[in-house]
Amino acid sequence: MNNLDALTLQLLTSKKVYNNYLSTTDKDAAQKNQEYKNFVTNNQQRIKDTIMRYLKDPFTQITTELDENMENLLKSLWNHFETLDREAKKKDDEEDDECDTMFSEPQFVEQSNHSYFGKKINKVAGTLDVFMAKPPTTKPCSAFETPP
Repeated sequence: MNNLDALTLQLLTSKKVYNNYLSTTDKDAAQKNQEYKNFVTNNQQRIKDTIMRYLKDPFTQITTELDENMENLLKSLWNHFETLDREAKKKDDEEDDECDTMFSEPQFVEQSNHSYFGKKINKVAGTLDVFMAKPPTTKPCSAFETPP
């Protein structure tokens, strides 16, 4: 499998489906994923303690690599929480707007006969009868008759 196929599979499938696929096609990658999962499971308390050190003091220095990665993690979480807050606010605003439009009284606009196109043009309130075809006033002639 080339790199593009692997990347596409990894990005477009869930972790569970991807890991199941790896377990059947790439035994080495599946083994590494299993080792990672076991490491996280076995070292949960140590991981939590290290993260808590950074949460209590964001300027904690353990190693350069860990410091940079924790800073990136915290910035990513910050962006994620801002996005969640914007989505929640937007959802609340939509719910408020929906309530306003569903249960509010209709507002009618008073029409005036004033024209913006000049004094000689008057706005006629009414229907669209002006655009309807008027019935003919004379009897239509047939092909064999002469017109009156």
